[in-house]
Amino acid sequence: MPWRLIGFIILLVLIVVFIGFNIGNVATVSLVFKTYTDIPVFIIIFISIAIGMIIMLPFTFKRRQPREPKAPRESKPSRRTRKSAGSTSTDVSTEVQGETL
Repeated sequence: MPWRLIGFIILLVLIVVFIGFNIGNVATVSLVFKTYTDIPVFIIIFISIAIGMIIMLPFTFKRRQPREPKAPRESKPSRRTRKSAGSTSTDVSTEVQGETL
């Protein structure tokens, strides 16, 4: 089955239902020098979404500059790995500058 087509049809039905429920809701839109009265709310919402999508277009198509790979940091060995190789003690307090007492 064409799931994309079915999803698109369901989306259109939801949009039509949304418009049907909000057809009576009107608002006044004031742009600095011009005021529009009795504009349906769903038109205001769709125009706002369209303007937002147009504003975001340059950011979505902007090419990312390849980053230079960071130099690997040398990690400090923990206290347990600084012990001498022959030491089997796990008590760190008995070590003095890497030597076991």
